[in-house]
Amino acid sequence: MAAAPINPLQQPEPRDYYQALFDALGTAYWDASDIASKDQIQGARDTVLTILNGIDEADLATDTAEMVRLTGVVNQLQPALVAIQTDVAKIVRNIDTAGTLLSAIAKVLSLGGTFV
Repeated sequence: MAAAPINPLQQPEPRDYYQALFDALGTAYWDASDIASKDQIQGARDTVLTILNGIDEADLATDTAEMVRLTGVVNQLQPALVAIQTDVAKIVRNIDTAGTLLSAIAKVLSLGGTFV
């Protein structure tokens, strides 16, 4: 299922980028070429879900402990995303899925660890 397009008149929030990435990873999972690729994608997707849940459950501006925990999770996610980005042609054969996934990864990586 494709993510809803982000309104170009509104500045997207980092959470929107993580949600788009979560959705793109879900599509990529079903289009993945083998079980190892599915496992790689699902591992990253699980980490993105942890970040989304953390954002949804806490007011990070006032919850320092949760912010520190999520910063660690974001730091763990970045190498996984770079690996998927590097090997996307081996992982996903569907060009549209690969393009959507690469775009979502690039947006999340451009946040530089910002998630609120």
